[in-house]
Amino acid sequence: MTAFEHDATRAGSEPGAESDEDRLEAGTPIGEYVVSRKLGAGGFGAVYAAHHALLGRDVAIKILHRAVSSNQEIVGRFLAEARAVNQIRHRNIIDVFGFGQLEDGRHYYVMEFLDGEPLDLTLARKGRLCLADGLPILRGVAKALDAAHSHGIVHRDLKAENVYLARDGSDVYPKLLDFGIAKLISSEQDTSSRTRSGIQVGTPYAMAPEQCRGVAIDGRADVYALGVLAHRIFTGLLPFDGETAMDVIMQHMTAKPPSMSSVAHDLPSALDKPVLKMLAKDPNDRFTLATEAVDALEEAATRYGGDLSRMGGGPTPEASFSGSVARHLRVPTMRSAMVKPVRSLLKSGIFASVVLVVAAFFIARTPSVRLDLNGTADERATPEPVLAPPAPAVAPPSPAPVATAFDVQIIVTPSTARIIVDGVDRGEGQVTVSRPANATLTVEARDPTCKSRLETLVIRESLRLEWVLEKAPVKVVAPPRPRRVHEVHSDLANPLD
Repeated sequence: MTAFEHDATRAGSEPGAESDEDRLEAGTPIGEYVVSRKLGAGGFGAVYAAHHALLGRDVAIKILHRAVSSNQEIVGRFLAEARAVNQIRHRNIIDVFGFGQLEDGRHYYVMEFLDGEPLDLTLARKGRLCLADGLPILRGVAKALDAAHSHGIVHRDLKAENVYLARDGSDVYPKLLDFGIAKLISSEQDTSSRTRSGIQVGTPYAMAPEQCRGVAIDGRADVYALGVLAHRIFTGLLPFDGETAMDVIMQHMTAKPPSMSSVAHDLPSALDKPVLKMLAKDPNDRFTLATEAVDALEEAATRYGGDLSRMGGGPTPEASFSGSVARHLRVPTMRSAMVKPVRSLLKSGIFASVVLVVAAFFIARTPSVRLDLNGTADERATPEPVLAPPAPAVAPPSPAPVATAFDVQIIVTPSTARIIVDGVDRGEGQVTVSRPANATLTVEARDPTCKSRLETLVIRESLRLEWVLEKAPVKVVAPPRPRRVHEVHSDLANPLD
C-alpha cells in the first residue's frame, strides 16, 4: 500500500462520495500528467497514480469529489494543505509541487509518489519498536515539525497514521503527511471559521490540552503530540484512552500521563523524564523545539548504555486500545480477529489438541517467512526434515521462572513519619519494598503531628506512592479554673462558745 492509498481510504466515514462521473479512467490527462490507475478514495476525494511522459516521473494526484467541491470550508482546507506543504520543502515532509482545477471545476494537487508503509500499520504488525528503530523515526518527524514551525505552520494532527515510512532503496525514513488542518500561526486566516479560537481541531487521542480547550496554540502543541507518538511507538499503547472522545479529551486536560517504564517494564526509567516533559499540561513546561525533545531522549538512552536494539520492541504489553479508539484508529489487530474463535475452542475442550497437531505440522512443513517494511513475504525455504527413529519420551523441561516481583516505593511527607508495611516498622520518610505479583500490601504512615493514613493494595505492577499526611487539628486546652472556697453553713452551735 502506498501513502496515498492509505491516505485516501482511511477517511471513508467523512462526508461526500465519489460518483460515477467523478471517476477518472486510465489515460485521462491532468495537466502534463496522464492517469495510470486509481489508488483509493475517501470521503473528500480520490487519489490517482499518474505519469509524466517527458520527464518519466510518477506522481500521485489528489482530487476533491464533486459532492464537496461546493463546500468552501473543505475547498479552503484542501488548498491550504497544498500551500502549507509547498512553503516548507523538507525531506521529511511529503512534497506537493503543483495544484489546479479540472475542466469540471474540481480542485486537485500533485504530490510525490512514495513507496513504503504508514507507521500505524507498522505498529499494528510489530506491536512496538525498539529504541534503535524508533528514535530515528522520531528524529525525522521532529525535524519536519521544526521546519514547519519555522515557517509559522503548526501541523495540529500529528499521529502514527500521518507518518509514512518511505523506502528509497535500502534507506527508510519518515515522511510527515496530511497538513489538511495545519494552522498558519501568523495569518489573516486565523479569523476564519477554520482556525478561530473555541473550536477543537485535531484527533482526540493526540491533542494537546490547550488544543482540547480550543484556545490559541503554537508549535508546542505539536511537541505534545510528539510525546504521544513516542509513548505509542515504544509501549504500543496510547498514554490516554477511553470509551468516548470526550473521555480522552478530559484526560489530556486533567490526568497525569503514565510513564513509559510503568507500562513497558523493559524500558529504562531514564526515558520517562523527556517524554513526560513533552506531555506537560502547561506549554511553558514543554520543550520549545521538537528536536530538543528527541535530543533529550537520545541522550537518556545513550547515558543508560547497552544495545538499543535490545531495549523495548516486540508485542504490546498486556493491554489493548478501547473499542472506540480502535475503531477510530482503524488498526487491524490479531487480538480482535482471534478472541472469539479461541474462546470457542477453549470451551469445547479441544484447543490444546488442535494447537499441538497444527504446530507439529507447520513446524515440519512451512517455510520461514519474514515480512519486510512493505508487508511482502520473504520466503526462505526450510529443507525437508530427515526422519529419525522415534526417541524415547522425555518429560518437557519446566519453563524458566518469570520474574514476577515488583518494587513499591513509598514516600511520605513529613519525612519524620514512620512507615509501617504489613505491620512492620520500616523507618521514616521513604522506603522501598518488593512484593510478588498479586500480593496484598498494607501500608500505614504515622506522625505525631498528622493524621495517620492506612491503605491496602494489590500489587500488579511497580508502584510509587507519594503521600502527604494531613495535619492533625491542634486541641486547645483551657487553663484550669481556680478552685472556689466553699463556705459551710450549719445550724449547729459552735461548740467553743
